[in-house]
Amino acid sequence: MGVNLPHSHGNHKLISEIIKKTPQSERFEAVSETFKLLDDPIRLKLFWLLCHTEECVMNLAAMLDITSPA
Repeated sequence: MGVNLPHSHGNHKLISEIIKKTPQSERFEAVSETFKLLDDPIRLKLFWLLCHTEECVMNLAAMLDITSPA
C-alpha cells in the first residue's frame, strides 16, 4: 500500500487506489494559491460573474458597484 495506516477498516484496496491517484503536493500548493486569490469577496463575485456571462469591464464594474480601474 505504501502508507502504513494506524488502524485498519478492511478497505486496504480502496485506500491504496486513492493514495495512488492523489496528486503531488505541488498540485495542492498551486490550487491553494488560486483559492487565496479568491479570498476577497469582490474577486469571488467577479469570478462567479465571469463563469456565467461575458461582459465588458464597464458592465462588470457596474455589476460589482466598483470603478472600472478597480
